[in-house]
Amino acid sequence: MNVTIRPATTMAQSLKRLSSNLHSSTDIQESLDQLFELNAPLTLLRQYKIKMLATRYIMHPTAKDAARRLVAICNRLEKSVVAPSTTIANGISRKRPNTDAIEHLISCKRTTPIVSAPKSKSPTATKEGPSQRYQSISTQTNSDEQKKREERMARDFQRRKAVEAARMKDSEEKRHQQLMAIKEYKQQRLQAIRFGGSDTKENQKPIKRKANHGNRFKCRF
Repeated sequence: MNVTIRPATTMAQSLKRLSSNLHSSTDIQESLDQLFELNAPLTLLRQYKIKMLATRYIMHPTAKDAARRLVAICNRLEKSVVAPSTTIANGISRKRPNTDAIEHLISCKRTTPIVSAPKSKSPTATKEGPSQRYQSISTQTNSDEQKKREERMARDFQRRKAVEAARMKDSEEKRHQQLMAIKEYKQQRLQAIRFGGSDTKENQKPIKRKANHGNRFKCRF
């Protein structure tokens, strides 16, 4: 692509016209192409807010590629302005770190898990500080409380189990007594039927009681 560098006055007038076109949404594709070929400096691009206007059209159905390309150019120019070498107090020049490299490192830290080797204990690090001592005491207290809680739960379970077993045994004994009473009653009925005939009310004859006439042998004296 042939890039033509135009005088500042003509470039400013062109930027003003093209920015007004983008602001009014007229000739979007043509204006973006002309801005891309214009090769304007960053100061004029900022003055006429070209990046902000181009950002409006990054989702445009036809002009999105040109808008994104123009925004990328503005970003590259801004990075080139931020990145020049700076001098420190002692006169040694030092370049600022590359932004792309920093972003790459940050993304790697976000996606890659950090694997750290276990630290070796030095001989001087055997003493425990107050915070470590408090943490060990609290950990021991928590373990003791958990152990007591587990023992209490085990005792409650055994108690409930014993109560349930006693209740089952009592119900079994009552059921056995009921069965034995029913069996004994049936045996008594069978014996009564076998030896004394039917014991129904229809077959039972009423027993006549003899009238008491007094003593027949009365003393006549």
